Amino acid sequence: MKTAQAFKKYHQKGKDILTKMKMYDSWVYVNDLVKSTKRKHVYNLIKRSGRVKPPKLVMFEPTQRCNLRCKQCFYDRMLTVKPGELTLNEIEKVLNQFSGVKRVVLIGGEIFVRRDIFDIFDLIDNMNINFEFTTNGTLINQNNVQRLYKNNNLVDIVFSVDGPKKLHDSIRGMNNAFDRTIKAMKLVSKKIPTHMLTVIMKENIHQLPKLLEFANGMGMKSMKFELVRKYTMDEIKNSCELLGISQDSMPLNISNDGQFGFSTETLKKIIYKIEKMKKLFNTRVQYYPPYLHKRLVECYHKNLRERGKYICLLLSCGRVDPYGNVIHCYAVRESFGNILEKSFKEIWNSKKMRNFRKDLLNSNLLPICETCEYMKRVQ
Repeated sequence: MKTAQAFKKYHQKGKDILTKMKMYDSWVYVNDLVKSTKRKHVYNLIKRSGRVKPPKLVMFEPTQRCNLRCKQCFYDRMLTVKPGELTLNEIEKVLNQFSGVKRVVLIGGEIFVRRDIFDIFDLIDNMNINFEFTTNGTLINQNNVQRLYKNNNLVDIVFSVDGPKKLHDSIRGMNNAFDRTIKAMKLVSKKIPTHMLTVIMKENIHQLPKLLEFANGMGMKSMKFELVRKYTMDEIKNSCELLGISQDSMPLNISNDGQFGFSTETLKKIIYKIEKMKKLFNTRVQYYPPYLHKRLVECYHKNLRERGKYICLLLSCGRVDPYGNVIHCYAVRESFGNILEKSFKEIWNSKKMRNFRKDLLNSNLLPICETCEYMKRVQ
């Protein structure tokens, strides 16, 4: 067995044991404390120089296209989907520049919209790099699942499920979306660690405990609850002004009032019930933002930045969009350079990227960052 795959197998087994012993949350807490010292060091280094070591993790977007039209989607697809996606040969050139990268996260859009997605998996697998992806699962079936099984370095798959059948199909805008996703989950979980993600929104908030029970019954390794991302025009405008970038570089759907559609009391009750239920299950529970269950009111009112200093964990991760541009994250899509025109190494610590990092930290991140999973407190 390849070293990377063997390490992942035993790492996963260790987490499973901790979960069964009801010690996983304690391990996460201790692990975060250990990493907090490193985060502060990185934070101070970036504040001074803007420089970051070459990333060990890279997020790659094979496409921004999607086969669904989900109610909670925060992207304005009219702005993110463009002609000229990287070809398979160009993707190979991009991947070959990721020297030292240990993990690649594939994210869309819906990555299976690309007909050559399995060839992209093979490229990464042949480089002996661990990879994972998130999917709505509607395009994985009995005919193509064998291609997934043969990728030794495919270490995690996250499926999005937002409710029971009728509700899920309504949210996703597709009849039989639920049935297709669940069938894919059952096929994949036979051989690959599989996780379930649910976006917390007004349509499904009272279904969340049942979804946790469902995920546990399906044998999911973890259940991820993500607070719905809603952005007002003022939040987007102010974020762009802080960075000195055009609003075209932040192609997010605009919410008129930015409200979640449920009260803090309702959210508290649901989270409390989930915290009690998880003690009975072997499926781990995670929250996005990760401090949602502990700092719920601040997350709800989006005022975390008023009460501390924060770093964005993505400052240490690379991200490449479907056209070869090196960008910061899903929301801040300003190009720092195209990897087909300049090397990734050259772009990574270019003057433009160094200045961006310093501006981001000097602004204590952005209004749009308040509900992001990668926002971490440093003091």
